Amino acid sequence: MFMKKILGLVLPIIILAFSIAFMTCIFEPITMYGNNVNDFWFDLSILLKPSLLSFIVVFLVIIVLFLLLFGITSKIKIKSFSFKKIYYLVFIVTNAFFISSYIEGNFLAVFLPSLDGSSIIWNDYKSAIIISNIIWFVILAAMLILFFKKDAKKIISILKYVNLSICVMLIVSLVSIFATTDVLQNKDYKLFITTNNINKYSSSKNFIIFLVDAVDSKDFVLANSKNKNYNKTFENFTYYPDTLSAYRFTRDSIPLILSGIANYNEKAFPEYYVHALDNSYLFKELEKRDYEMNVFETDFIYNSKNAEKVKNIVFDDTYNTFKFIKQEAKYVLFKYLPFEFKRFSKIETMNFNSARLNIDNLYEWNNTTFYNTYSNEEPEIVKENQFKFIHIEGGHVPFDIDENVNVIDNGTYYDKLRGTTTIIDKYINYLKNNNIYDNSVIILMADHGYGFRNSNRLNPIFYVKGFDEKHKYEVLDKPVSYFNLDGMYSDLLNNKKSNELFKDASGNEERKFLYYDYLKEDHMAEYVQKDKAWNDKTMEPTGKEYNR
Repeated sequence: MFMKKILGLVLPIIILAFSIAFMTCIFEPITMYGNNVNDFWFDLSILLKPSLLSFIVVFLVIIVLFLLLFGITSKIKIKSFSFKKIYYLVFIVTNAFFISSYIEGNFLAVFLPSLDGSSIIWNDYKSAIIISNIIWFVILAAMLILFFKKDAKKIISILKYVNLSICVMLIVSLVSIFATTDVLQNKDYKLFITTNNINKYSSSKNFIIFLVDAVDSKDFVLANSKNKNYNKTFENFTYYPDTLSAYRFTRDSIPLILSGIANYNEKAFPEYYVHALDNSYLFKELEKRDYEMNVFETDFIYNSKNAEKVKNIVFDDTYNTFKFIKQEAKYVLFKYLPFEFKRFSKIETMNFNSARLNIDNLYEWNNTTFYNTYSNEEPEIVKENQFKFIHIEGGHVPFDIDENVNVIDNGTYYDKLRGTTTIIDKYINYLKNNNIYDNSVIILMADHGYGFRNSNRLNPIFYVKGFDEKHKYEVLDKPVSYFNLDGMYSDLLNNKKSNELFKDASGNEERKFLYYDYLKEDHMAEYVQKDKAWNDKTMEPTGKEYNR
């Protein structure tokens, strides 16, 4: 009888504690990782260590707190009032919160804003806030009504089965994650990109690709329409306004630009990325010509021993467990808190890089960091040829800088484009002032356009200067495609001038574009552009699809 009484007390607590800890510390981190495998430097083996630790802590803390509360309320008696009712009330209310948070995180997640680094304007989610508030209020009210009208022990007995049912549903969802994603992918080479060699240049030859994210060609020119220094900044460059990107987003654009090899969803994305870089025409040509290679790209996936040829890569999988758990907790709060309170998670992106050790020199793509730090340091001049790929945020959200690269609130896309021009101008002058400019190929480009003008982000900026090139700023209206960059790289390495490129571009080519929606990369549809790159209306589907 005594054991039955103890079991009746402890079992509901254990089930509730397990349910909460499993959902927040195991299920959600693995689900987050499985749905974004390629966005993280770590693999499942690393994720599980802090997740299991936080699971054990949460599980034990909940059990201890409820046992303490039960013990305290059992001993306090004032007249006819039983303080044990407080324990029952707290237990039932906690269950209400758990059930509500389960619904919030698993059924209302469709309303969540994207964590792309931009400031989240929570007032734009009024409908989601109302729905969320109703759900939390109804469940809490129902639980309170049951508490005051029914026997609390019976309610608790029923709730343990509700909690077990939720656990079963979470486990089924987790099995689905393992079955449908690359969550078990082993990342043998856990690299991070350092600032090593960012100011290392050659007295012989430099090949520089300076990529500014999400800068639309037409909008860039329009944003600089009153910029008196524009022609001076791009003196010796040729501008190709009719440039068509290959993809709408950074993920696939970067490996294509670096390798000339497109992603057709034939392989898991990391496999494609490694295959592309291992077989990159550009990398092979640079190696033949004895270029030291450095790539400054925050989302660089190169899970291969060949990555060692990129000199600013460091292989290290050490991390701070507490900081790792902190990043997990921020995401869990973001997903499972009521919409009214999600802002208190203080999350704008999932920054698990902040948990890594040995990251004093971790490369950051921020416009302000590049402008205020990297382009102010003294260059190291060496004899060896140097290749640099530098990716900065450019016009990417949030719109947080002005023309002078001051951090501002509530800026516009055009503010950020003008600030991007200032950064480009400073970088070009940095090269000039340190006698690096003339002996450098410089390609100023974007990975894709921006949806401000057209929804397909078709038309990125594309400016080129060859070795020892001297002429006024020039505009050439030739049809350029990011699927055909290898020939340009070859010509530039062979000392062709920027206005001598794309000789075979007659204007009659049908340029290819692979369309997919954000976070739906496994479905690509092929289009051809039959007119100017920026013209959405002349994009025609070929009927080809590439699914994975």
